[in-house]
Amino acid sequence: MNASRRQLLRQAPLLLAFGIFAFCTGTCLADESAQIVEALRTLDANVLQGDEAKSLREMWPNDVRRRRQAANERSIADWRSVQSLEDWKRYREEKTERLAASLGNIAPPGELKIHITASHSADSLRVHNILFNSRPGLWISANLYEPATDDKSDVAERTRPGILICHSHHTPKTHGELQDMGQMWASRGSVVLVMDQIGHGERRTHTFASEEDFPQSFRVSRQDYYFRYDNGIQFHLAGESLIGQIVYDLRRGVDLLLSRPDVDPQKIVLLGSVAGGGDPVAVTAALDKRIKVVAPFNFGGPQPETRFPLPADAELAFNYLGGGSWESTRNLRRSAADGFAPWAIVGSVAPRGLIYAHEFAWDREHDPVWRRLQQIYAWHSDSDASNDTTRLDWVHGYGNVRLSSQEASHCTHIGRHHRERIHQALQRWCGINNVVDDGNWPRRDTKELLAWTEAMQTELHPQPLQAVLLDAANTKRLSRNASSPNDEASSPPAASKAKLRTTLKSLLGSIEPQPVRIVQRRTESWESSEVEYEFLQLETATGITLPTILLKPKSSSHAKRSPVALFVSQSGKADLLRAKSKQIGGLLQRGIAVAFCDLRGVGETSPDNGRERQSYATSLSSSELMLGETTVGLRLSDARSILRWLQSRDDLNSSQMAICGVSLAPTNSAEATLAVPRGIDDRPLQSEPLGGLLALLIALYEDSVDAVYIEGGLSHFASVLDSPYVTIPHDVVVPGLLASTDLPEIAGAFGDTPIAVHRLVDGGNRLATEDSSRTIYTAAKASPQWLDDTSNVAEWIFTKLNRPTP
Repeated sequence: MNASRRQLLRQAPLLLAFGIFAFCTGTCLADESAQIVEALRTLDANVLQGDEAKSLREMWPNDVRRRRQAANERSIADWRSVQSLEDWKRYREEKTERLAASLGNIAPPGELKIHITASHSADSLRVHNILFNSRPGLWISANLYEPATDDKSDVAERTRPGILICHSHHTPKTHGELQDMGQMWASRGSVVLVMDQIGHGERRTHTFASEEDFPQSFRVSRQDYYFRYDNGIQFHLAGESLIGQIVYDLRRGVDLLLSRPDVDPQKIVLLGSVAGGGDPVAVTAALDKRIKVVAPFNFGGPQPETRFPLPADAELAFNYLGGGSWESTRNLRRSAADGFAPWAIVGSVAPRGLIYAHEFAWDREHDPVWRRLQQIYAWHSDSDASNDTTRLDWVHGYGNVRLSSQEASHCTHIGRHHRERIHQALQRWCGINNVVDDGNWPRRDTKELLAWTEAMQTELHPQPLQAVLLDAANTKRLSRNASSPNDEASSPPAASKAKLRTTLKSLLGSIEPQPVRIVQRRTESWESSEVEYEFLQLETATGITLPTILLKPKSSSHAKRSPVALFVSQSGKADLLRAKSKQIGGLLQRGIAVAFCDLRGVGETSPDNGRERQSYATSLSSSELMLGETTVGLRLSDARSILRWLQSRDDLNSSQMAICGVSLAPTNSAEATLAVPRGIDDRPLQSEPLGGLLALLIALYEDSVDAVYIEGGLSHFASVLDSPYVTIPHDVVVPGLLASTDLPEIAGAFGDTPIAVHRLVDGGNRLATEDSSRTIYTAAKASPQWLDDTSNVAEWIFTKLNRPTP
């Protein structure tokens, strides 16, 4: 820090003191305003320094790791309590029920409708391009490979195996490896179905299928994969999950195979590719007993990134749960909280055929999951000789993910090296003999295998995924309200508020305020100053440190107990002091104390500065979902803890409390193009709705809040489903929110508590028009005051905190 900067920081309190003193002695407000603003802008807002500051940035990650380790230890203890087949069956049923609940409810499927849009014949097989129905509005594009024979003698006997292949996140159904497998097994009498997963191939939700679709350079082949992030967020908001939809579609694929008179129900095989295909395949097989053989690659045990050999104490040291990341299909929500770890999902397949599959090398001797699977199958073998351990097999490759393709068994879906042992298992279990897997199968051009035609688009009217999700969320919300014993139209505000509190608590997780203790306090004050600074290191009973600054007028010039305005924002207290110094100075001048707190993952406690798809914040937020929490809920607990602590102070007025939720994120222009590829630098600006969301939630749960001010907040979460392109961060997502309520309805539950809003943004982080927002909020029985750039926010808060008691 240079000398002029240090001098400015030393002078900042004196500048503020001068400004406040001038105001209190009658000097014109306009004259000293600039001095106050400058003083606040240059105030050093860091509570901790040096090593303490570094440890603070590790606080949230360490807390997540601690709770994940505790969940792993519970899982180990639970497994050790399983001592027999009956114990295992009880354990399995409990975990699969919780697994199913975590996926989100999708309405039962209707009648299966299949459209063949083109067919291709070659040698001994045929390939059909088909469409069949998923849920209303959504259709599944697929290729069906079947033997080309007119011999119907085996149809009545249902002898053909039905093989369903789930592709990886790398490419959709048309990839060469998938064509090879379809032709190979169909030529030996099987019916093979290869589907596009939701968001991939012909079911992609973005518009970047080729280099011509965007003027800048971007990774065309990775867009379907990257947009899983956007799709995952939107599914969560609607009360569902991306993996839940994929599982639903795979089960529809099983429906299609079993609808054929030639497919044997005892020979349904499900294969999951190496990257993102094994996860949903394992979950599907655990929940659908019609599947008789399953090979879920890279799911359940060691991952491609795992370093071998495993330690001698792997049974205790192994991380059975994994960790959160932006790709939600593996980081299953509530998996750590409810104990359905990946290994338990895979083990639930027993006694059906299971191929425990690994893309690269595998340390079979020390893999604790393999030992568990062997035990589970042994229990089944002891009870039924027909279900012996030969129904459990394994496949693995060589090398590791860090090596080149020449040194390791990299593949896009399921490579020839991996298929060698799969062929042997399918021969034993399904009677598929004499398979020729020499890599010489002819491959068709991608365009030949596309299922959608202009005629089918006109006939079937497929709907955008976002429209389907929003409709499903609205239907669930209406259904929930209709089943309520209270008439929403006639319920008093208090009853509606209580109901909303209960509903949201079930979604948010641990939101209760915690006792707070002062670890460190530094107070700065000067004789001529009318303001005191308190720099506080506060710690909750759960061990979360919350760096806080309290600025308050001294009691000599104002009432002894000052009203309080608590600011919450993703930007943190340092940026708020710089950007909102005018508002803060106005509050102090009017005798209102101002508090700033860095919640977990905010400001001083932020693990890094990233907020996008691959950021540490997204990884931690995803981990919280695995642990049964939401980042929003935990931050709500943090903020409520600080609010209660402020109310307990003798020098502050607990009956005059305001909450200010502020976003400092710059917005996109009304003309901004949101439709851009992921993985490029020049992307649309992301919103930061946390401040406004927390302000509403704090006021919902804390009756002591007398006024709410929101600046830069999201107008309503439903607008995030207006487009396939998501511009909100992962850590503000509350799964199921739109299936229960939305921000305008929360605002409408406050009764007489005044709310003011300024510069709300829509789902694309563009300024929302006041007219459109008014319509939405009025429909939700909310009447916030709409402030503009000329409004005096400090005066509005002062007026509302000092309004007559009704």
